[in-house]
Amino acid sequence: MAQGLVIGLMALVLASHTPTAFAQADEDETSTSEADEADTSAAKLSPDEAARVLAQALPEAPDARYALLQRQFQAARLLEDRVRFIDIARQLVDAGRGRPGGERWILSYLNAEFTWGSQGKALQASEPFVTDATLSLGTRASAALRQAYFAAQGHDRAILNRLWSRADDLAGQVMKQGTAAPPRMAVDRLQVRAEIERFSGDNAASVATLRQAIGLGRRDLQAARARAGNARDLEVLDA
Repeated sequence: MAQGLVIGLMALVLASHTPTAFAQADEDETSTSEADEADTSAAKLSPDEAARVLAQALPEAPDARYALLQRQFQAARLLEDRVRFIDIARQLVDAGRGRPGGERWILSYLNAEFTWGSQGKALQASEPFVTDATLSLGTRASAALRQAYFAAQGHDRAILNRLWSRADDLAGQVMKQGTAAPPRMAVDRLQVRAEIERFSGDNAASVATLRQAIGLGRRDLQAARARAGNARDLEVLDA
């Protein structure tokens, strides 16, 4: 019964966390980012239009290339083209470097690789992002938490303990930033902790941690809605 509760509660947590929901967006909280504009535009695509977008050659100009990659990312998702979805997400990691909100694509790529590609590759691909000092601390912590979550799906306790220790430490540093911390960092940290507890066979603790994560996530969403007053506001979408 405890295992069933773990699975059910994990589903609730994951249902409220899309790939973009793990991204850092503290510099974009008061306005719509380029990526969110692409989301809105791509949501209007028909399957035929999405196929035409995917067939377009990428321009050489960086800004135009970044804009088209974002549209292709959404088109690949609409068409459920998993291979292109992963490949485009990886290209967006590079194209988004140095751009406002561009680091969000790191988590989008890692989640896409883990879900639709290779779990082992996702685990390995996380490492350079965790150790990259040019990235924000929030992005590094988020990548570390993802990496620990990926490792919890395997069987190597030594690797998992090492990755979780580092991820928990980075997340703790981010949490000390207070209101400057990414809005879901506390929820993400609890979610991964629940996976560690599940891995260790402590289903009761895992259930309790997941319940805590769900409660915190709901409170964050309600607070964001109260502040924004607009369901499309980025702060609400980020909660």
